[in-house]
Amino acid sequence: MTFNYNPSSSSSTEYKNLRFEYRVVENTNHGKEIDNHYLSNWDSHIYASLFRTIQLMTELPETDPYFLESEVSKRTQGVLSFLRENVDIDPPKIINQDNQAISLTWTNPNFKRYITVYDDEICLLDLPNDNSLRKEEVISIGDEYPFKRMMECMSILPRSSSL
Repeated sequence: MTFNYNPSSSSSTEYKNLRFEYRVVENTNHGKEIDNHYLSNWDSHIYASLFRTIQLMTELPETDPYFLESEVSKRTQGVLSFLRENVDIDPPKIINQDNQAISLTWTNPNFKRYITVYDDEICLLDLPNDNSLRKEEVISIGDEYPFKRMMECMSILPRSSSL
């Protein structure tokens, strides 16, 4: 089943209740087939749901608390695409940050990780569970995504040495 949202035919309550449910969506990313040879079916499904949810957030009315600006949506989808294709990492959860940014979040036994994408920068934040010093890095972005710098800050290795 594909989730179709039509703001003119839905009440505010209806789409807020559906927003965070997982739905089966098309296996595409802006018309390009997603190569899922290294992802489990579940991870592929989650990533597809994340892309669709982020896109739907841009289609909400600007007064909606979950509305997301188009440029932030595009940049977030670029970061998600990079992570999905190049890094062995579980799909994140997402948090809308006041319509101006979106945070990708992960939790592991040692810390919580946040990648917050704004229209002009990416903020990386690791919060240790033991309340020790947090690690924070702000990376400015221009026309290109600073993926190599992002991976260095996150201390993660790519699937391939070609990055």
